[in-house]
Amino acid sequence: MRTTVLIASVGFNPASVVLAARALEPRPSRVILLCTKETDPIASILPSQLGVPLCDIVEVPPDPAVEAARDYLVRELSIDASEDPVLDITGATKPLAIAAWLALAQLRPGFRAVYLAPSGKLRDANTGKPLPGEASISL
Repeated sequence: MRTTVLIASVGFNPASVVLAARALEPRPSRVILLCTKETDPIASILPSQLGVPLCDIVEVPPDPAVEAARDYLVRELSIDASEDPVLDITGATKPLAIAAWLALAQLRPGFRAVYLAPSGKLRDANTGKPLPGEASISL
């Protein structure tokens, strides 16, 4: 049976992570939170807010080089063959979001990606189209 794993970059506003975990279809059975030392306190409180059975936190070392962060994530991300990854690129720094995108492109070409638009709706990062459903958040 295929399951969804949400991989989310955590910034100082975790709204997109909470919305994605609650609104994605199929609903994620696991979440992997990508954070930095600065956003680790936010990542640490998120598991109780997500309503997902399994939640892992991966703290990325402080290195501004996208390539180094990508290589670290390629080594650290554990995605089962039965899991379909969905990447939320809304939070965290842009280099971390880019590194996560590049790592997943290497590990699992064809993955899905989403972001929280200014409208408060989740959008498909590949097409820019809103995801199906009425889930949104007031920003």
